[in-house]
Amino acid sequence: MRSPHHLPSLIALVTAAVLSGCAKQAPPPPAPPATPPVVEEVVPDAPFCAKPVEKTAFDVAALKTRLVISALACGDQDRYNGFITKNRNGLVAQEKNLTGYFSRNFGKKGQTAQDDYITQLANMLAQKRTKDTATFCADSKGIFDAVAAVKSMNELTDIATNSKTPQPMKIASCN
Repeated sequence: MRSPHHLPSLIALVTAAVLSGCAKQAPPPPAPPATPPVVEEVVPDAPFCAKPVEKTAFDVAALKTRLVISALACGDQDRYNGFITKNRNGLVAQEKNLTGYFSRNFGKKGQTAQDDYITQLANMLAQKRTKDTATFCADSKGIFDAVAAVKSMNELTDIATNSKTPQPMKIASCN
């Protein structure tokens, strides 16, 4: 049998154990934030199909807009100006093809529709740049390198078509 001397220390030990069980336990650490699911941006269909030359003009407009956003956001104004100077005639021809699409399909409201398209395109690309400026600028430097090396408008339109620059609408080809 235990001596009565140990009784107070035993009682203290049991009391401490019981009280520690009643103490509030620290809440579990918060769960790490869930990785948001990758959501594909829903892009509406264009209201009209585009002839092949018009489809190419949309691709060139997207490339040109990407480069202007890059010039402003990434400090590549000189490279953009060089791109415009070197390709001025071809870019003007592509602009006429784009204007043709909007005039053919929207009549008197063609210029307004074209302006709206360019605004939507610029906003879409600016948002892409805002999400990850470093990657956007690094990718843009590669695109500037590619367009600086072109020797013909055909090479430039190939780059525009293959650059997969996002569009604010899906443009189907009229075949």
